[in-house]
Amino acid sequence: MRRTNGGRIKSTVVPLTQRDEEDADNAAPAQPKQKKQQARKQKPWQGPFLYHEELELTVDSLTNLGLGICRTSLPLQSSPTFTSDSNSSSSPIPPPPPVERERSAAPVAPESWVIMVPGVIPGERIRLRIYRNHKNYSEADLVEVIEASPARVEPVCSLFGRCGGCQYQHMSITAQRDWKQQHVVDVLARTGNITNVAVQKVIGTDDVLGYRSKITPHHEKPRGGEIKDIGFLKLGSRALVDVEQCAIATPAINARLMGLREEVRARARAAAAEETPKKPKGATLFLRETQEGVVTDPRVEVSDKIRGLTFKYTAGSFFQNNPFMLPEMVGYVTGKAREGGMRFLVDAYCGGGLFCLSASKDFEACYGVEISELAILSARRNADLNEITNCHFRAGDASDIFAGIKHIRGQETVMIIDPPRKGCDEDFLTQLCAFRPARIVYVSCDPATQARDAQVLVRSGYEIEELQPFDLFPQTRHIENVIVFADARLSGPGHGPAAPAAAE
Repeated sequence: MRRTNGGRIKSTVVPLTQRDEEDADNAAPAQPKQKKQQARKQKPWQGPFLYHEELELTVDSLTNLGLGICRTSLPLQSSPTFTSDSNSSSSPIPPPPPVERERSAAPVAPESWVIMVPGVIPGERIRLRIYRNHKNYSEADLVEVIEASPARVEPVCSLFGRCGGCQYQHMSITAQRDWKQQHVVDVLARTGNITNVAVQKVIGTDDVLGYRSKITPHHEKPRGGEIKDIGFLKLGSRALVDVEQCAIATPAINARLMGLREEVRARARAAAAEETPKKPKGATLFLRETQEGVVTDPRVEVSDKIRGLTFKYTAGSFFQNNPFMLPEMVGYVTGKAREGGMRFLVDAYCGGGLFCLSASKDFEACYGVEISELAILSARRNADLNEITNCHFRAGDASDIFAGIKHIRGQETVMIIDPPRKGCDEDFLTQLCAFRPARIVYVSCDPATQARDAQVLVRSGYEIEELQPFDLFPQTRHIENVIVFADARLSGPGHGPAAPAAAE
């Protein structure tokens, strides 16, 4: 490991702390905020590395947030305290003067200190610059890639590294999906203690740019009738970066975004010119591409077609926003639900009925529950719209569904679970294990909470048949994962005759 003092190497990478300083200057903060910033400048600098100290290290792996992990050993020392010079204005936390580090009685384990840095690939040799120390790790900016990975590519978007929307544009799509697969492997082992089941290769499409059918740019409140930035959060900051075009949004959304930005700015100027102008506010814009075109009002009703079925929903409600990948994932989930020849399907967290209606032709009866009454109304209307008569929907918490299905047996049932990011609550899992469906298809946007819930199901006597990740959001760290469970106490195909296939 080679160390150099901060500032010796000129870099085109803007450190987060410097970017935050620019944001603070541009924002012209009020007096209370200035006092808070002054107090922050006077806070002692603590940790094993100097502010803006530079290191050369090798990237070991990636976090679930897409940050690179570097590891280094520390000399025998205690965490020093450096007092900042409050009169300096060159950075929010001025570089501390060189000081002698005190040695502690107990040595630090070799290769034990973690440093996190964005925009890197495991295996790369890099130069990084420390900007923050925590109790057991540090954060750094990337200064230079000394030895690049063969998987490194030129980012398509000029804002990559500043805009926080994408984390993986510097990686080939093959490398992105390999690391997403590895992330699922790691989190299942770490959180769920599940190590004896293979994780399948990530399924994705060739549409890795221009695929996202919904975006929500933001802007701060106008100042003097002018809106500065309209876009997304900067990497590692609460400030905004101006985004004229988004590389992962569909072409139709980008075309509408140009006009919408001008409309919003024109309204702000007009409002400031009024005799009694309204108090200006920041806002979140909304753009979604649907069969009706690009809509900007989240309250309107829109529709999309998935695998031959039409789904109507309120534009602002939840509906997966990768229309290229969604049909593939729906086909996989409904196909796994169909295996085993069960008679009944139960769809917890059913939303507007996407999985329930898509699988309905393979079951005698399907039951869906969703906490949102508006979503249940959409599910019922979608059933009528597609002339599906064997699906029954009710509003309520996911755990309430078991009160409405006492007339069917778990051994004749497959359950699809697609909870929010926080996963399933304890009450639902308890009732699920008591009902004991023969098969469970668990869809999740957070493999960590899914792994936690999977551990409960495995302990309850379910075995994992398959783990299948999906790349719904290329260029980002996000991954959708499906786990198929089967009741280990049952053997052979489904119990009871398979329902005849209904017409599309």
